[in-house]
Amino acid sequence: SKDLTEQVILSERLRDKPFTIRAMSSAEYSGYQQAAAQIKKGKKVDFNDRLFNESVITNHCMEPNFQDPASITKAGCTPPGQLLDTVLRAGEIRALTRKIMELSGFLQDMDDLVVEAKNS
Repeated sequence: SKDLTEQVILSERLRDKPFTIRAMSSAEYSGYQQAAAQIKKGKKVDFNDRLFNESVITNHCMEPNFQDPASITKAGCTPPGQLLDTVLRAGEIRALTRKIMELSGFLQDMDDLVVEAKNS
């Protein structure tokens, strides 16, 4: 359910700053997958993990809000994705994406997504 939310602790470094996440629908999940799957020459599909993670987090992390214009401006970032890189470490971005996917009922490993995107 899209109304399902949960507070999560991402890492020891951020243990005092719980993140509030919201579940995503299967349509949203499919949309993020399709946007991240880029067809190259010879019908080879590259899966852009960064774009997928950014889409999931900016749309399903309620607190902190990575789409908040004031936070983006204050951090001197242009697109919301830059704010992710400013606030979170690479492993934390992956962990947050995984927690949102788990809350949403998608328990596949991120590596399986690459295979799934290549087969679609």
